Amino acid sequence: MLARALAELTRDSGPEVLVVWNTCDEAVLANAVAFHLGATVSRASEAEGVLTFNEPIGQGAHVVAVATQWSDRRLEVLRRLVSGNGGRLVAVAAVLASDAQAAVTDLTTTALLSEHEAKGRTQ
Repeated sequence: MLARALAELTRDSGPEVLVVWNTCDEAVLANAVAFHLGATVSRASEAEGVLTFNEPIGQGAHVVAVATQWSDRRLEVLRRLVSGNGGRLVAVAAVLASDAQAAVTDLTTTALLSEHEAKGRTQ
């Protein structure tokens, strides 16, 4: 249900590739969203200061960054990594909104729940 909802919210951006940090939660989320979009997934990893994607991003490919919730550093690093690998980041999506995502003003952003809604459901 979450994946389908994120897919619908990002569909108009025309994503060809979804990028995520290589963690279990993020990879599962991205693969489920990609299934609904007919897109591929590339997972970002950092090892000993070297940043890589597990799958190449095509030159000029429309890319959406997906996460459960974004932090400043993780989002900024992923944005630079997409650009450095020839992709064109077109949107940033998350299940839970964050200040990091709210600070993005040059791209389409979407989140299923605001920070306020998420906090209200856990209290």
